[in-house]
Amino acid sequence: MALALTEEHTDLCAAASDFASRFADISATREQLPAYGAGGRAPYWDELVKNGLHALHISEEHGGQGGAVADTAIVVEEFARRLVPGPYLSTVLASAAVAAAGDCKAGARGLAGFAEGAQGALVLPSAAINAVPAADGGWVLQGSAHVLSLLSAELLVIGFTADGAARFALLDAGSSGITRTAAACTDLTRDAGTLELSGAAVGSEAILEDLDAVHVEALQAALLGAEAAGIMRWAVEASTEYARMREQFGAPIGSFQAVKHKCANLLISAELATAAAWSALVSLDQDRNQQKLAAGAAISAAIVPSVEAVTEAVTIFGGIGFTWEHDAHLFWRRAMTLGAQTAPLGGRLTDAGRTALELDRRIDIELPDEDPAFRARIGRLLDTAQTLVNEHDGGRWYSRGSQRSFLAEAGLAAPHWPAPTGWAPPPPNRWSSPRNTPAAG
Repeated sequence: MALALTEEHTDLCAAASDFASRFADISATREQLPAYGAGGRAPYWDELVKNGLHALHISEEHGGQGGAVADTAIVVEEFARRLVPGPYLSTVLASAAVAAAGDCKAGARGLAGFAEGAQGALVLPSAAINAVPAADGGWVLQGSAHVLSLLSAELLVIGFTADGAARFALLDAGSSGITRTAAACTDLTRDAGTLELSGAAVGSEAILEDLDAVHVEALQAALLGAEAAGIMRWAVEASTEYARMREQFGAPIGSFQAVKHKCANLLISAELATAAAWSALVSLDQDRNQQKLAAGAAISAAIVPSVEAVTEAVTIFGGIGFTWEHDAHLFWRRAMTLGAQTAPLGGRLTDAGRTALELDRRIDIELPDEDPAFRARIGRLLDTAQTLVNEHDGGRWYSRGSQRSFLAEAGLAAPHWPAPTGWAPPPPNRWSSPRNTPAAG
């Protein structure tokens, strides 16, 4: 299932897919791989800007579409599924970080530039970048970082630590003290480089005020998670389609139990990735602890597994999946770069784990009360389910037993499926179950 839940998001997803078909077809991308690797401006970028797909999350006041980051994530996911090349992800990540800052000159300048079509990149704070106080009250940056889409970036959002606090500055990529050196990128459809900071001056007007590092990390996890979900959706669709048509021993290989299990496990992984990415998007409007939990989940359930998902798809494709002519290796390479952008994983996942020992992930979904009777019925069924236990495998939630059987017979194990397995309700009702669960408990 795609990230799109509402009719508006479904239409946006379709528009993004149509754009990719017309302006960024994968066969054309293959012919232009050297240009993308060198950081050249994407041929489709001007058309992208005309369509406003780069500025969905930027306010109308600053020249954008006035939407939310979730709208941009819909496009990120679909572009990943279609392997749209170039710096779209890096640019919207940088501009979304700027949009999250408080009212300041740097924010206004950055949003105006991004809305007009400037490309950008985000650099998170790290020990590799040092800030030295300057005489004018600002800072001078020293250090280096490996950055995706660095060569094509025109605006850089650079994080650094000063006076014990994480800060972010908006700098022009061509500013004095900034050197960009090309580097080989694992993802052949994008450029990469090494950012060298040797006395880059950061004045007070370059600071993005009130921009919290935890929020930026959650934002990064959400958008990278959306891209991972798109990659994994491609892996599911492409491998299952191949399993239907590829025959061996006189039958489609999809009819063999082992291949069925592979395809089913791929689907489960993709669904979990989508859910984790959406959770991270929801957390952007929540407190810092919820953002830590959601970011950790997006990394562990979407970003990291995306590599394994494409690898599993290759095993279904068989020998053809290992060839240069097949697209699998391009998706695999892109998945590899996602994990690299969140490295090192240890600290972020450990931080999320510590928070999880104290708090639970909380997702509040506000929906119109379109069908009170339906909600009440779901609540009664869940109240009954709470009184039952699963007798096998230690009584865990996934164990076999009375509770699991009751939920399946009631159509709640997969309510989005048609009857008799599920209920096949419209989207608003499909969300009734999770909303009623706390009340039923």
